[in-house]
Amino acid sequence: MFFKSRALRGTLASPLHYWTEPMSRAKIFIAYIVIDLLIVGGVVWCVFQHMPVSKYFFPAILLFMANGAWLVVITVRKTPPGSS
Repeated sequence: MFFKSRALRGTLASPLHYWTEPMSRAKIFIAYIVIDLLIVGGVVWCVFQHMPVSKYFFPAILLFMANGAWLVVITVRKTPPGSS
């Protein structure tokens, strides 16, 4: 599907365009917090379902670590060289 407006004439409507545009630091931090809260919500849900801790503790730790690694990588990629 092609856009018909003058400003976007000839560009392809792609859902990937949203993911390729740069994110501001505020958006990065908000995404990090939302994902962390979703992980915590999953752990709380597991606790209230009386699941054994061994079933959700290790995956939750891995998800927290992956989210932290994502924050570091995306922040380093966003920060221009030479800035402190």
